[in-house]
Amino acid sequence: MKDPLIFIQFIAQFAVIGGLIVLVRALLEQRKLSAVNAVPTVDISDVGERSLRCVIKGSAEPRPGGLLTGPMSGRPCVWFQATIQETWRTVEKDEGREISTTHTSTRWNVCSAPQLYVRDPTGLAVVNVDGTAVDEPVRSHLVTMPAVEAQHIEVPGKPIVLDKRKLDHTVTWREVIVPPGQPMYVLGVGRRHPETGHAVMSKPGRGPFIVSTLSEEELRERSSERTRSRYIGGGSLFVVGVTVFTIIELTSG
Repeated sequence: MKDPLIFIQFIAQFAVIGGLIVLVRALLEQRKLSAVNAVPTVDISDVGERSLRCVIKGSAEPRPGGLLTGPMSGRPCVWFQATIQETWRTVEKDEGREISTTHTSTRWNVCSAPQLYVRDPTGLAVVNVDGTAVDEPVRSHLVTMPAVEAQHIEVPGKPIVLDKRKLDHTVTWREVIVPPGQPMYVLGVGRRHPETGHAVMSKPGRGPFIVSTLSEEELRERSSERTRSRYIGGGSLFVVGVTVFTIIELTSG
């Protein structure tokens, strides 16, 4: 009887911890939703020398050096990120049972300089993407194939060597970009650079920092749905875990 009880306790513990994690994510998403609803939108020309928490909206445009090129797709863009990942599976035996574990390793990751240039009808802003990830960039390249079919993977620096004896071994090439002219929503801290005079948007000391290709309405709708589903899911997991622990405690006593 002990082994089933230990297993049930493990499941209950997993439910409690998992529920708490999901509830914390719900709180963070709620903070983001509150910021989207509360932080004012300003024209880029109105960003002053004093730091101001604000939203700007505009279109992504090339940096002074011109357009970039996606390293995998060859598509013109103003920002990109490209990765090569390998995924495989291991199987271990534990007391007669087979335990399967999936592993993922990023073998190559390259990103363009962490600045985006966003223009609205009143001016130009430099967005320091450092400190966040571009939300919903355009997927410009995605290829997955078995590792045995991947011949030589050449990247700057040195070739990637794969151990092709791994179980269920695949390799994925993924690239995301921000194309020129892409509408952008940016929520952060804006200020006027004292030397260049450019408006600069960057990560705030507290609160969310959002650099997104979604509109404000799309962000609000998505964030609201995520907040609601995470509260429901996390709360349900937590209650189930606590209930099972309580039942075990009462019956074992």
